[in-house]
Amino acid sequence: RRLVIDPIAPLIYGGSPDDVLYVREFLREMVFAIERVGSLTTVLTSEIPTGSKQLSRFGVEEFLASGIIVLNIYEVRGEILRVMYVRKARWAPARPTKFVFDIEPGRGIVIKGLLKDFI
Repeated sequence: RRLVIDPIAPLIYGGSPDDVLYVREFLREMVFAIERVGSLTTVLTSEIPTGSKQLSRFGVEEFLASGIIVLNIYEVRGEILRVMYVRKARWAPARPTKFVFDIEPGRGIVIKGLLKDFI
């Protein structure tokens, strides 16, 4: 069983998104409520503001997450590349290796290789 919330921002905007304590408590309570359901894989998405060094929109989501996959876009020699890397994987080793990927009809996300091989 899976639950996907894409993105989480509209849920938070019901309160006070500028109040870090509110956002952190709201997300913590939501995560705990989902965990109480049990046996459920949950995926929450959060955009990163363009040009930001943050890992999430509100700056607190990553502390509650068990795993973080960062998606980005790079331009290499005039070609646009989709890039991903695992930033955090609780209870598992995660080397921050950047991979180029495509989204293909009928297949979904397909890893094309290491970013360093495309540069």
